[in-house]
Amino acid sequence: MQESKIKVQTKVPLRGLSTFKIGGDASHLFMLENKKDLKDAVAYAKENDLPIFVLGGGSNILFADSGISAFVIQVLNKGKEYKKIDDLHVLVTAEAGETWDDFVKWTIENHFFGLENLSSIPGTVGASPVQNIGAYGVEVKDLIESVEVFNIQTSEYKTLTNTECAFGYRNSFFKTEEGKNLIVVSVTFTLSLVPNINISYKDLSNHFKDIVPTPFEVRDAVIEIRKGKFPDLNIHGTAGSFFKNIICNESDIAKLKADYPLMPVYKAGSGFVKISTAFVLDKVCGLKGFRIGNVGLYENQSLVVVNYADATSTDVREFISKIKSIVEQKTGIRIEEEVILA
Repeated sequence: MQESKIKVQTKVPLRGLSTFKIGGDASHLFMLENKKDLKDAVAYAKENDLPIFVLGGGSNILFADSGISAFVIQVLNKGKEYKKIDDLHVLVTAEAGETWDDFVKWTIENHFFGLENLSSIPGTVGASPVQNIGAYGVEVKDLIESVEVFNIQTSEYKTLTNTECAFGYRNSFFKTEEGKNLIVVSVTFTLSLVPNINISYKDLSNHFKDIVPTPFEVRDAVIEIRKGKFPDLNIHGTAGSFFKNIICNESDIAKLKADYPLMPVYKAGSGFVKISTAFVLDKVCGLKGFRIGNVGLYENQSLVVVNYADATSTDVREFISKIKSIVEQKTGIRIEEEVILA
């Protein structure tokens, strides 16, 4: 076998590559800093009969205590460019390894608007279309123009349109069996050269009241609000919001809505509604701040599962199983994880 053209590490602790600060070792790890190295990286994995696992910032994943026997590609390639379309819009392309919030800050500083509500979300640009990240009334699918990908099976690059990405609520084509063969290389966004302020989300509308803020002020407000809801990653391990909001038939929650008239309910398509899982965990089940050992729901935001001190993956998995069971017994609703369990 020929000597590898890329630098591969072995037995690398995953806890240091995850914001949860949990996990065993990766049997093989390659840090991708230049997208041109993807062909060699994939070739190495195939030659050594290793499954490929793509990792971004590790902010939405819970690794197993046993680790991963795979060729982990950590996407770190960086770069940004833009092209003005007309007097109102600009195409902005960022490589997948760019830190998401640094990218959002850069767009606003350059007066490219639209992403300000998505400030302070941990992770990388490459993860944004996979998860279809969203917050404070904005989903990234509404701003993505196209996604450049590398196909693991064919070793070819391709550009997917927004439609081809098949975006859904915290979902996309990249989570399908076919889509899992694709590595996001870069993402192109259509942003506005004119501020289009969206403070429809309750937390933001309450923050600004009757004031019409600038995009810079919206970003500052989102950062401030998120600081109050999420633990400091320098102190505790977490993957942010662990559970998805609940989407179900409107008829399924009639009694729950009657019992809790203040429960937020939003339309989610014909006959479907979206309800706040945080409200269900907090107000219906009384679970905000609930803790077992070193794992608990954060006292300021019940969607957030926290590793308070040296929790294991098994600890967290048993804890979330307990939470899901309590919710189902209390409401008849099954809640789903947003975080990837690897």
